[in-house]
Amino acid sequence: MVAIPMTQREARIRWSGRVGLALLACVCANMAAAAEPVVEVVAGPHDRNGTLVVGALPSRLPLVELVDVNESSRSTIAQRIPGSDEYVWWLEQPLPAGTRRKYRVTEAGRDQRPEVAVEQDENAIVVQVGDRTVLQYNVATVQPPADLDPVYARSGFIHPLMTPAGHVVTAGFPKDHAHQHGIFSAWVRTEFEGRKLDFWNQRDLTGHVRHVSVDRIETGPVFAQFDVTLEHSDRSDPKQPRPVLKETWTVRVYHSKAPFLFDIVSTQTCVADSPLQVNEYHYGGIAFRGTTKWLNQETADFLTSDGHSRVAGNHTRPKWVAATGPFEEGPGTLTVLDHPANFRFPQPVRLHPSKPYFVFTPPFLGPFALPPGQPYVSRYRYFVHDGAPVTADYDRLWRDYGAPPVVQALTGGDAGE
Repeated sequence: MVAIPMTQREARIRWSGRVGLALLACVCANMAAAAEPVVEVVAGPHDRNGTLVVGALPSRLPLVELVDVNESSRSTIAQRIPGSDEYVWWLEQPLPAGTRRKYRVTEAGRDQRPEVAVEQDENAIVVQVGDRTVLQYNVATVQPPADLDPVYARSGFIHPLMTPAGHVVTAGFPKDHAHQHGIFSAWVRTEFEGRKLDFWNQRDLTGHVRHVSVDRIETGPVFAQFDVTLEHSDRSDPKQPRPVLKETWTVRVYHSKAPFLFDIVSTQTCVADSPLQVNEYHYGGIAFRGTTKWLNQETADFLTSDGHSRVAGNHTRPKWVAATGPFEEGPGTLTVLDHPANFRFPQPVRLHPSKPYFVFTPPFLGPFALPPGQPYVSRYRYFVHDGAPVTADYDRLWRDYGAPPVVQALTGGDAGE
């Protein structure tokens, strides 16, 4: 085939067409970028480093990619909270105090694999980060060892809870206090329709707590979550047990291989026609029972946000409590953070004088009622790691939890660099 040379006019037309297409592509790209929502994260007065951030995004995508407006090579994945049309969680990159960062909200790629896995069967829910087991929630009723009274059988509690190195920090049926079960929820001295109920001390046979249902399981690149329902029932008449409280747990385990990090949000609602009266007492609530390996060990102790240990810290009102104790390779530590939205925050804490057990316990400050249909919400964050307590880390974590960065949507000129 013989090539036919172009005239200058034809060449100019073709060149201008190519330039026009390039400009059109550039304009379209800029318009698409401009059309993408922009949000801003404001650090506030504290340095942020690996902070968990929750914010409302102007997008309904289940997974979004947040691309730094000023540094497009920097981005992070945000995962929507199950059941929410707006709110998502993500892990913020280092952000110094007094600074802010703008993100374009874009659709995340479809290949985002769950980083936190959940396995469920008829007995339990097990959560893993990578190849490391974090915790087990017991769905089925777990029977105590043969040398203990069967009355201590229990479902609806977390055990075992692990450190990243694989050490178990909880106990299920410790012989010294067989009614204490890893992480568990129960009130002690209560009254219901004139009857005294104890949901904590199982030998009394007046109150009982059990798992009822698994309501939701979600996995993703930022967190895995499971929602479960428990029932607190009046067993003072064993022939006619009556449900008194419905309790839901939302357990959200974040993508953090070391340390482990998770939240528990408990919502209790009185489902009877009469209120449950929670009377003043020195313990009761959502408790932690540590491993029996920490019994009678000099290095097993507590540390509070006020710097107190076991004896001095009992019934004080700290923002966080750390329980630590020895393993073969060194110490392990679990820290629980009290959320400022909790009832009677900062809540008093019961630190046992000799056992590895503690509980944030609002009844210590006096009685209160749980009226029918009115939710009672408790929020706690758990931080589990190998090694001795590190006060600076817990203070930073609590600031992120109790006074998190502000997330705001930007429009117009505010959305620029």
